[in-house]
Amino acid sequence: MDAITMTSVALGLSALAGLNLYLTVFTLGWAIRLGWLQLTPDMAALEVLSHPAILALAGFLVLVEFVADKIPWVDSLWDGIHTLIRPLGGIFLALGVVGVADPLIATIAGLAGGSLALSTHLSKSSARLLVNTSPEPFSNSAVSILEDVFVLAGVGLIVWNPWLALGLLILFVLLFIWLAPKILRHLLLTGHFLLSKIQSLTNTETIAETLSTQCPVWARQHIEKIKHSSETMIWIIPTVIDKIPSLPKNRCGYIFGLSTTGRIGVLVKGKNPVWITTQNTVAHIDSRFLYDELGLISQASKDATTLRFAKNLRPMVNALLCKFGPEQK
Repeated sequence: MDAITMTSVALGLSALAGLNLYLTVFTLGWAIRLGWLQLTPDMAALEVLSHPAILALAGFLVLVEFVADKIPWVDSLWDGIHTLIRPLGGIFLALGVVGVADPLIATIAGLAGGSLALSTHLSKSSARLLVNTSPEPFSNSAVSILEDVFVLAGVGLIVWNPWLALGLLILFVLLFIWLAPKILRHLLLTGHFLLSKIQSLTNTETIAETLSTQCPVWARQHIEKIKHSSETMIWIIPTVIDKIPSLPKNRCGYIFGLSTTGRIGVLVKGKNPVWITTQNTVAHIDSRFLYDELGLISQASKDATTLRFAKNLRPMVNALLCKFGPEQK
């Protein structure tokens, strides 16, 4: 096996392990057992994957993951448990391909395999968290089946055309580098919303539906610069941007009100604020699993604005809703 083919097999299997380790091991084991993948002396460690006991255990875990992946939020819990397991599996598969005779090559292969497995795992986990926020349950099954098909096709491509597999892997790495900041931001926001939901469930104190003026120094200083001299900030609430013109999606910011009637702003650090008029604007709240979503629709321009709020801020959001009149649902 030449160096390019060995690289493709090692890195390709590691990347697939980040999506579904057990299906990758099960499929690879059968490919070895049936003679579809010829092992070189350096790859002798992979021979164990074709053992009946390993195939039986991997097959059982494939069935468990197949079921877990179809249940909203259970799939995310399963992914969380496998945050360490899948990268370790990627390291094992990479070392199984290149061998351990040369410590330098083995170390490079292990680091690369583990990193690729972690990259695909984080991409999958982030996508699943996004799917779980959708109101309908069928997208989980569709995404899960698509992932399984991708793993099966990936193992087949690595066995029969490793060069093409390497080219697709390079494209994935470039795509992941571009998406990495968005994936990390999405994971951090989901963690923030989850902690806020837990806090709202465990907090037994009654919170008054009143607005607050507490905010970071940078936000207060920026508002002081942009408001009229006769205005004062009377309330401010932390929010996450979902859909609003000229502001980036999934960014933390603030919605604030000034003493001037009908003048409400949305502020993100480093961006100019977006102003929302309360006149002729219909507001409604949608309660999602992890957060509350405030939708604003201008009856004049038909522009839609969507902001997300942590669950423990619901009393403040209710008070904010009154600024736009009664809820329309």
